[in-house]
Amino acid sequence: MRYRAAIVQNELPIHPPLSQQVDIQGYAIKLSERAEFLILDDEQVDSLVAFYTNHKEHKAYIPLVWVDGAKRRRGIGACMLTELHRHIKSEGIETVGLEVHKNNLSAFSLYSRLGYRVVEDRNDKWLMCFDL
Repeated sequence: MRYRAAIVQNELPIHPPLSQQVDIQGYAIKLSERAEFLILDDEQVDSLVAFYTNHKEHKAYIPLVWVDGAKRRRGIGACMLTELHRHIKSEGIETVGLEVHKNNLSAFSLYSRLGYRVVEDRNDKWLMCFDL
């Protein structure tokens, strides 16, 4: 795996669609200007984790975890998150958070297995955190 910036041109298969949740153009600009990306070193981008770090507060936030539907359930998401945890911990980050839709049971299960815990109910989502 390696770290690099990436531009994703097509909307990712997220439910509900990202376009129903946020302004795609503004979201893409925010990600491209502020986020870092962990992408499997592959010829085609078929999985990625976007993350922000706040070194002053020793926290990170993951706004996006995506694995192509054809590659899911192979441990790729767990591998990428584990690598991200290792990377940000080495930079002094102590806590990482993310939101997950309550109807996304497979993602919730993955995050729970990795040690994330629900810290806040946000209507149709949970805020989950992991202490590194």
